[in-house]
Amino acid sequence: MADGETLMAKLSNSAFLADVGPSDRNVLRMILGLMAGVVGAGVTVLVVLVIAAVGWILYQAGQGVPITQLQAQLSALSDPNFRPSYASTLGLMAFLAVANGTFFGGIVVILALINRRKLKSYFTAAAGFRLRMLGLGLVMFTLFIGPVLALDVWLSGKPASCR
Repeated sequence: MADGETLMAKLSNSAFLADVGPSDRNVLRMILGLMAGVVGAGVTVLVVLVIAAVGWILYQAGQGVPITQLQAQLSALSDPNFRPSYASTLGLMAFLAVANGTFFGGIVVILALINRRKLKSYFTAAAGFRLRMLGLGLVMFTLFIGPVLALDVWLSGKPASCR
């Protein structure tokens, strides 16, 4: 029994568990929080996407692109024979990054509000957010994954695809 008490004492001093309270251990509150988070995040994503779509349409209209060409561009994305360009692939990746980031960020914000906790505690248990470490991770990902993707395109002679 002493070993169990020692383990609990060590865990209570852990930086990762230091601010875990009774509201975090309540299963019903967690489930309701997740459900509210998903609904709230879904609404947030829809709002952001509508704003982005309106911004894209206004930008295209400002460039003098007729509305019929905009409709053709949108319908081409759902065509199974559509050959993506580098720009369309980057645009789709940026769209997915914003949508996913907004969705999961919305869930975290709503859970933080429900549990009355600081938002930072959901991202890191460290004393400060390590931006240099985050930046280094992104740079390393780009340096290691980018050449692998480029090599795939170079060896296959065709653009990368999901098929």
